[in-house]
Amino acid sequence: MRIVNLTEHAATPEQAAAGVYELDDYLKEKVKMALAYLDWRSQENIQKRTEELALIALAEGVKFAMIGGLAYLMNELEVSLKKREITPLYATDFRYEGCISAKAKEVIL
Repeated sequence: MRIVNLTEHAATPEQAAAGVYELDDYLKEKVKMALAYLDWRSQENIQKRTEELALIALAEGVKFAMIGGLAYLMNELEVSLKKREITPLYATDFRYEGCISAKAKEVIL
């Protein structure tokens, strides 16, 4: 299973072993910019950034994306990904539905 990393951080070795891969430097920088703190959190600005992230995942041809970042972006990012039939998986150390667990070394769906 291939899982694109849509977080600003590099995947842990455990996440990489579960199938998470890194984007090239150019796309990784676009991800970081899209996830950066917004001084002005309009719905339009949030949607623009999450749509950009979802399009990156779509262009990668994946069905899963590891996400994490500012809470006010994550819900809209989930929506943007799901519209494109891409399942969002949260990068976390805790075991719960829909995450990549570093401790369990597996994808939990």
